[in-house]
Amino acid sequence: MIIASEVSISHTGGPKYGRILGFFTGWSNFYGWMFDLAALIQIMANICISMYSVYHQTTYTYEPWQVYIAYLLVLWLCTAAVIFANRVIPHTQNIGMFFVIVGGIITIIVISAMPRRHASNHFVWGSFTENNLTGWPGGLAFLLGVLNGAFTVGTPDAVTHMAEELPHPRKDLPKAIGLQIGLGFLCAFCFAIALCYAITDLDALQGFNTYPLAKIYAQATAHADGTPNHGATFDSLFIIFCSSLLCCVSTVLTNSRIYWALARDNAVPLSPLFSRVNEKLSCPVPGTLFVATALGAIPLGAIPLGSPTAFLNLTGSFIILTTVSYAIPFAANVLTRRQYLPSVPGSFSLGKFGMPINIIAVLFIVLFNILFCFPFVYPTTTVTMNYNSVILVGVMALTAVWWVVHARRNYPGLKVMGLYIHDSVPSGRGKVEVSEGVEVSVRGGEGGVEEFEEKEKKESDGRRLP
Repeated sequence: MIIASEVSISHTGGPKYGRILGFFTGWSNFYGWMFDLAALIQIMANICISMYSVYHQTTYTYEPWQVYIAYLLVLWLCTAAVIFANRVIPHTQNIGMFFVIVGGIITIIVISAMPRRHASNHFVWGSFTENNLTGWPGGLAFLLGVLNGAFTVGTPDAVTHMAEELPHPRKDLPKAIGLQIGLGFLCAFCFAIALCYAITDLDALQGFNTYPLAKIYAQATAHADGTPNHGATFDSLFIIFCSSLLCCVSTVLTNSRIYWALARDNAVPLSPLFSRVNEKLSCPVPGTLFVATALGAIPLGAIPLGSPTAFLNLTGSFIILTTVSYAIPFAANVLTRRQYLPSVPGSFSLGKFGMPINIIAVLFIVLFNILFCFPFVYPTTTVTMNYNSVILVGVMALTAVWWVVHARRNYPGLKVMGLYIHDSVPSGRGKVEVSEGVEVSVRGGEGGVEEFEEKEKKESDGRRLP
């Protein structure tokens, strides 16, 4: 709800702190999405390996390097799709929605109806304590388990990064976020219950960096004599394969757009190169290639080769860094008493509830980000340790160094802020200072902003303001 409101009206820390807050927000969100990309493609690679192993259970031996090879193939396939089929991607997302909704309903029916023996009601609803193998007390283990559900934070976040490619972002984005959350909750809740009742051997699901969903499908679709039903298991995995592949494509797209936006605002090294857009392909090709290869996706995917808890670190870092990027503008609005929000409310406004919801959101982010840095099992070792806190500090340190070295003098702030803050500007012209040293000239019309032009404010001697 609060993300939808912030999207509807945009946000700023004011002219004095807007630049630095926007810089740290953008970089923390980008790093978070890089970890998300690695985690999603890691999931996709495990799905591919699981589908292969369905028909080769007696001869196949799992090795982590096999997952990495599949990881690279999926990454390069998705990158090629984003670059060469960018205009087709909106249609593929319609196909993805079909697999998520229709495929999800089919999967729920299959894993609910096919099992010859279901888990007991006690196992599904009352066995948490006896099956808690983390070593943590029950309440704390439950809170740490929120990490799995929190991974879906990328769903409402992803669409916001397509704001500049939507005709009416102030109205369209809040609607998209609301639909995502509503449909996602309904489908996920039903799916989770069906999965729990389909489990007949919990011990078979234990282990790190594997894909337990494939084993649940195998248990749910087994024949009456206990022998595996290869066809039903493969078909169930194929449904999630299709939806996950399209999700990976859109995640590569999201990452490339975030990096392009940072480059457009001169926030990255070699900004002139990475801000280029190939008009024929309608894609920022240099930024897309850099994000998908050298910058992080390939090396991040190799981490699970040496650590059994690496996947949990990838997902945890995504959640922590992206929610930090939310907390920065939320906290800025609280500390400035929301005085820098536009006087004309957006299409989706929290009104008088905005301030308390901002405060609650920041407190929740702080609480759960601390919890998500706890070790996954207790007592812990160097192998099973949670390194999310180290990753968070490292990312913020790198961002701070780059701010001092480059951005403090060369980063102008968000260049298109006027499009979103002043969508309802009345007819006529006006000027708005969107960050210290940068102002936007706006001409409004009946449909909102018709023209905008950014200009750097100059001192009397002609130098750009720092």
